[in-house]
Amino acid sequence: MKPSSSATNPIPGDRNTDPAELLRTLQSPYWVPVSGSSMKPLLRNGDFVLVQPWTKQSERESLRPGMMILFVRDRQLIVHRFLGWESDALLERGDRQQDINRLQLDQLLGVVISRKRNGKVQSLTTPFLWRLHKLFERDRGNL
Repeated sequence: MKPSSSATNPIPGDRNTDPAELLRTLQSPYWVPVSGSSMKPLLRNGDFVLVQPWTKQSERESLRPGMMILFVRDRQLIVHRFLGWESDALLERGDRQQDINRLQLDQLLGVVISRKRNGKVQSLTTPFLWRLHKLFERDRGNL
């Protein structure tokens, strides 16, 4: 996955700062700005997503296919869609991408629960959005 094609955000701090460790210290939901096009049309440049932190106490079973997740790869924050599990790895993909990527659990930072666009907040935890995404995929011929 190329950072330029993902909904990514550079992590503040010096080059020695581990971005995953910085965000893992947060215990309550936090807002993250969005840039990139991999999750269009649901997420666009200038949107913000509210992320529920993933902790060691979080249950693996609480992740359901279709949820959006925040993870770190190559010092970049990335928001993509969780597709399922393959052994101990998570499978993820941006809505506008073809490739499915493997992700280790320690890269997962949280689950996206809301989006803010133009001052309006919308919940993103509804199964309706996943069904809408599946229709979009079928129309593109990706299913």
